[in-house]
Amino acid sequence: MVDRTKLRLSLEFIFGKDAGSAIPYEKIEMSKSRRTGRLKHFSYDGKMLGSFRSDGGIALTLYGANFLYSRGALKANSIEISKDASEAVSKGLSLFAKHCISCGENIRPSSEAILVGPSGKTVAVGKALLSSKAIKQFKSGVAVKVRQGADN
Repeated sequence: MVDRTKLRLSLEFIFGKDAGSAIPYEKIEMSKSRRTGRLKHFSYDGKMLGSFRSDGGIALTLYGANFLYSRGALKANSIEISKDASEAVSKGLSLFAKHCISCGENIRPSSEAILVGPSGKTVAVGKALLSSKAIKQFKSGVAVKVRQGADN
Protein backbone atom coordinates (compact mmCIF):
# COMPACT_ATOMS: atom_id res chain seq x y z
CA MET A 1 0.00 0.00 0.00
CA VAL A 2 2.90 2.35 0.71
CA ASP A 3 4.22 1.88 -2.84
CA ARG A 4 0.86 2.80 -4.37
CA THR A 5 0.70 5.93 -2.21
CA LYS A 6 4.24 6.88 -3.27
CA LEU A 7 3.28 6.41 -6.92
CA ARG A 8 0.10 8.51 -6.56
CA LEU A 9 1.89 11.31 -4.71
CA SER A 10 4.76 11.31 -7.23
CA LEU A 11 2.34 11.53 -10.16
CA GLU A 12 0.45 14.38 -8.50
CA PHE A 13 3.64 16.28 -7.67
CA ILE A 14 5.16 15.92 -11.15
CA PHE A 15 2.11 16.06 -13.41
CA GLY A 16 -0.64 17.65 -11.30
CA LYS A 17 -3.62 16.45 -9.28
CA ASP A 18 -5.43 14.99 -12.31
CA ALA A 19 -2.61 12.50 -12.93
CA GLY A 20 -2.86 11.08 -9.42
CA SER A 21 -6.54 10.26 -9.76
CA ALA A 22 -6.38 8.88 -13.33
CA ILE A 23 -4.86 5.50 -12.47
CA PRO A 24 -6.78 2.52 -11.07
CA TYR A 25 -4.22 1.68 -8.36
CA GLU A 26 -5.74 -1.70 -7.50
CA LYS A 27 -4.71 -2.94 -10.98
CA ILE A 28 -1.19 -1.47 -11.02
CA GLU A 29 1.78 -3.81 -10.85
CA MET A 30 5.09 -2.47 -9.58
CA SER A 31 8.62 -3.77 -9.66
CA LYS A 32 11.41 -2.89 -7.27
CA SER A 33 15.15 -2.93 -7.56
CA ARG A 34 16.57 -6.07 -5.94
CA ARG A 35 19.64 -4.20 -4.82
CA THR A 36 18.12 -1.03 -3.33
CA GLY A 37 14.47 -1.96 -2.81
CA ARG A 38 13.32 1.25 -4.52
CA LEU A 39 10.43 1.36 -6.96
CA LYS A 40 11.64 0.88 -10.50
CA HIS A 41 8.73 0.42 -12.93
CA PHE A 42 4.95 0.48 -12.82
CA SER A 43 2.61 -1.16 -15.29
CA TYR A 44 -1.06 -1.72 -15.99
CA ASP A 45 -2.50 -4.84 -17.57
CA GLY A 46 1.00 -6.16 -18.33
CA LYS A 47 2.09 -3.03 -20.21
CA MET A 48 4.64 -0.67 -18.70
CA LEU A 49 3.33 2.83 -17.95
CA GLY A 50 6.59 4.35 -16.75
CA SER A 51 9.67 4.13 -14.62
CA PHE A 52 11.17 6.12 -11.78
CA ARG A 53 14.27 8.09 -12.73
CA SER A 54 17.23 8.40 -10.38
CA ASP A 55 16.51 12.13 -9.94
CA GLY A 56 13.03 11.41 -8.54
CA GLY A 57 11.19 12.08 -11.78
CA ILE A 58 9.00 9.70 -13.73
CA ALA A 59 9.72 8.73 -17.34
CA LEU A 60 6.48 7.72 -19.02
CA THR A 61 6.32 5.29 -21.88
CA LEU A 62 4.20 6.17 -24.90
CA TYR A 63 1.56 3.75 -23.61
CA GLY A 64 1.68 5.42 -20.18
CA ALA A 65 1.38 8.92 -21.63
CA ASN A 66 -1.53 7.85 -23.83
CA PHE A 67 -3.16 6.05 -20.87
CA LEU A 68 -3.03 9.15 -18.65
CA TYR A 69 -3.78 11.67 -21.42
CA SER A 70 -6.88 9.77 -22.55
CA ARG A 71 -8.22 9.90 -18.97
CA GLY A 72 -8.01 13.69 -18.86
CA ALA A 73 -4.71 13.95 -17.03
CA LEU A 74 -1.50 15.50 -18.39
CA LYS A 75 -3.20 18.27 -20.39
CA ALA A 76 -0.90 20.78 -18.67
CA ASN A 77 2.12 18.64 -19.62
CA SER A 78 1.22 18.30 -23.29
CA ILE A 79 2.19 20.13 -26.45
CA GLU A 80 -0.05 20.13 -29.51
CA ILE A 81 2.10 19.87 -32.61
CA SER A 82 1.50 20.71 -36.26
CA LYS A 83 0.53 18.13 -38.85
CA ASP A 84 3.84 18.74 -40.66
CA ALA A 85 5.86 17.69 -37.62
CA SER A 86 3.73 14.80 -36.35
CA GLU A 87 5.10 12.24 -38.83
CA ALA A 88 8.76 13.07 -38.09
CA VAL A 89 8.20 13.25 -34.33
CA SER A 90 6.39 9.90 -34.32
CA LYS A 91 9.57 8.39 -35.81
CA GLY A 92 11.61 9.69 -32.87
CA LEU A 93 13.00 12.95 -34.25
CA SER A 94 13.19 16.03 -32.00
CA LEU A 95 10.42 18.63 -32.00
CA PHE A 96 11.32 22.18 -33.00
CA ALA A 97 9.61 25.19 -31.40
CA LYS A 98 8.15 26.44 -34.67
CA HIS A 99 5.98 23.30 -34.93
CA CYS A 100 4.27 23.81 -31.56
CA ILE A 101 0.67 24.98 -31.84
CA SER A 102 -0.18 25.13 -28.14
CA CYS A 103 1.71 24.30 -24.98
CA GLY A 104 0.64 23.35 -21.45
CA GLU A 105 1.70 25.52 -18.52
CA ASN A 106 3.59 22.69 -16.72
CA ILE A 107 6.24 22.40 -19.44
CA ARG A 108 9.64 23.30 -18.00
CA PRO A 109 13.20 22.42 -19.02
CA SER A 110 13.90 18.74 -18.21
CA SER A 111 10.21 17.98 -17.57
CA GLU A 112 8.23 15.22 -19.24
CA ALA A 113 6.42 16.42 -22.38
CA ILE A 114 3.58 14.59 -24.10
CA LEU A 115 3.37 15.46 -27.80
CA VAL A 116 -0.13 15.36 -29.24
CA GLY A 117 -0.92 15.42 -32.96
CA PRO A 118 -3.69 17.41 -34.65
CA SER A 119 -6.09 14.46 -34.31
CA GLY A 120 -5.69 14.50 -30.51
CA LYS A 121 -3.69 11.27 -30.47
CA THR A 122 -0.46 10.96 -28.45
CA VAL A 123 2.37 10.94 -30.98
CA ALA A 124 5.47 10.87 -28.75
CA VAL A 125 6.93 11.48 -25.29
CA GLY A 126 10.16 13.20 -24.47
CA LYS A 127 12.09 15.66 -22.35
CA ALA A 128 11.41 19.38 -22.77
CA LEU A 129 14.45 21.54 -23.38
CA LEU A 130 12.55 24.85 -23.13
CA SER A 131 9.82 26.24 -20.88
CA SER A 132 6.28 26.71 -22.18
CA LYS A 133 6.82 30.47 -22.29
CA ALA A 134 10.00 30.08 -24.36
CA ILE A 135 8.37 27.56 -26.71
CA LYS A 136 5.56 30.04 -27.42
CA GLN A 137 8.04 32.88 -28.10
CA PHE A 138 10.75 31.09 -30.07
CA LYS A 139 10.44 30.32 -33.77
CA SER A 140 13.57 28.20 -33.98
CA GLY A 141 15.47 25.65 -31.93
CA VAL A 142 14.72 22.27 -30.40
CA ALA A 143 11.85 22.37 -27.91
CA VAL A 144 11.58 18.66 -27.01
CA LYS A 145 14.04 15.80 -27.31
CA VAL A 146 11.85 12.83 -28.17
CA ARG A 147 12.48 9.63 -26.19
CA GLN A 148 9.82 7.42 -27.76
CA GLY A 149 7.66 7.99 -30.81
CA ALA A 150 4.61 6.07 -31.95
CA ASP A 151 6.42 4.63 -34.98
CA ASN A 152 9.76 3.67 -33.40
